[in-house]
Amino acid sequence: RDRGGGEVSAVDGTVGPWSLLAPIRTRMRAVVALSVLSSVATVASLVGIIDIAMTYPEAPVHRTWLAVAVIVVAATVRMAADGAAGMLSHRADNDLQLHLRRRLVAQIRKLPLGWLDARCSSGIIESVEKDVAAVHQLMGHTVGETVVAVLVPLLSLIALVAVDWRIAAVAVVPVLVTFALMGVMISRGAGLQRDYERASEGVTAAVIELVRGIPVMKSFGRASQGAGRYDAAALSFVRAWSAWSRQSNIYLGLIDVVTSPTTVLAVVCGAGLALRDAAGGIPEGLVAGLVLGLGLSAAIVRVAMNSEPIIAGIAALKSIAEVLSTPPIAEPADPVPVHGGALEVRNLVFSYGDGPRVLDGMSATFEPGTLTALVGSSGSGKSTVARLLARFHDPVEGSVLLGGADLRDIAVRDVHRSVSVVFQDPQLFTLPLRENIRLARRDATDDEIMAAAKLAKLDTVIAALPKGLDSVVNVDVTFSGGEAQRVAIARSIVTDAPVLIFDEATAYADPASEALIQSAIERLARSRTVIVIAHRLSTIRNADRILVLDGGAVAEAGTHDELLARGGRYRDLWRAFALDDEPSAPRGTEADDEKAGNR
Repeated sequence: RDRGGGEVSAVDGTVGPWSLLAPIRTRMRAVVALSVLSSVATVASLVGIIDIAMTYPEAPVHRTWLAVAVIVVAATVRMAADGAAGMLSHRADNDLQLHLRRRLVAQIRKLPLGWLDARCSSGIIESVEKDVAAVHQLMGHTVGETVVAVLVPLLSLIALVAVDWRIAAVAVVPVLVTFALMGVMISRGAGLQRDYERASEGVTAAVIELVRGIPVMKSFGRASQGAGRYDAAALSFVRAWSAWSRQSNIYLGLIDVVTSPTTVLAVVCGAGLALRDAAGGIPEGLVAGLVLGLGLSAAIVRVAMNSEPIIAGIAALKSIAEVLSTPPIAEPADPVPVHGGALEVRNLVFSYGDGPRVLDGMSATFEPGTLTALVGSSGSGKSTVARLLARFHDPVEGSVLLGGADLRDIAVRDVHRSVSVVFQDPQLFTLPLRENIRLARRDATDDEIMAAAKLAKLDTVIAALPKGLDSVVNVDVTFSGGEAQRVAIARSIVTDAPVLIFDEATAYADPASEALIQSAIERLARSRTVIVIAHRLSTIRNADRILVLDGGAVAEAGTHDELLARGGRYRDLWRAFALDDEPSAPRGTEADDEKAGNR
């Protein structure tokens, strides 16, 4: 059993879908018991009605009143049991949803960045919100209804057999046909359900991409084309939903016909007429067949009509279990401390999933007090190196050493405290500026924050704000791209990490902001190990060392002047940059290109 309350396989650490219900298992057993009581009470009331119908007025008065008492008591018990089961199941469902959300969020925080990249925002939303919400119908309604749907027909059939087995044999036919139709509907609908879920996730991803990309597309006068992927995803969603709902409606329509009161009455009455005796008398069990025959199918219809939420709930449990079974970044059994900020990579080999190798035998060193730049064509592995240095992934082969120790031998928390990454798209939260900067060090003082802001060339911006550090981002102040990057740089400085990695930190900055960011980075390199990844080669002319990546390895190394004089790959990149130092159209990130295998 894991710390979250779910059962985990002792062999491979996988989480079983049904083990996720462990925290509410006792309460759900109580729901089942209450549903059994409700089923017995339901059939008991029907038996009371049958007894009155078959014996009145010949039966003694006390027997009639006894039957009436049974009906009243059974109806009261059923009402109380149904109410208690519904309240208990919904409370259990609420607790389960909270439990699952907490486990998912805790798990997602520990997963490799590669998993997050693959799932993207929409996939995470699906897991944390839609999948958990889909479990509600399964736990809040289906368990009790399923028990009733099975027991009421079974008990009704037993009672009917006791009265007239011939009528019982006929009355059970619609039930058997209904179960057969439900089985076919569920088995055939499973694949269509998965298609619908994938299409739903695609629509969510397309909406996120559309909203985020509107400014870029408008800036190039192509706003209408930005909706193309959304339109395609929406069309796929409509088609998937139509296919799923069409097959469901067909089978639900058949079930409705088979289990309708008209069908049941026709079947039972037909049986009664066929079983008349020689004198033309109606079988004694006909009344029981008419009353119990309706009870045989009524409960099943409720479950059949809820079959789609049932399928969705089961699929959601499997999806949640899959996320919880994903192995996190491995923690060392006996972690070693971090000594210094010297970084070294030895014979790194890495690929995204089953794709081609992005890094193929790369080796390099990064010394404290220096600024090292990584350059190369799009997809050459620059951003992948940054992610490996920060242990967002582990290499397939080779090793990354921090202070002489393999990153896999250092506690993940210590790695993230020692290696800070500033990406090209800094994430600022709707919080006071103070909290945005000290995000990773909540105990940082205002003096430490302002010292970091000064190093990041952000102090003059803060001084101009009416509320200063109390200004709420996106409410009191909206930062430009370059200013947001400087906030991210200040955040990294506050962490006091000995290694700072800047992944295309000036990608969206204007020339003035770019100069300030470049100045801040060069100043930071005096006391830290600084690694810069940039497409704009002008920003790394003053780097202490430039590594040129090609084919997943270091093709050249040296200063700007040395590499130009050498006349190799770097000089070709520099000439291409001089001819066209700005992109003419929006393009994917470096990491996107690397995952696609473009080198």
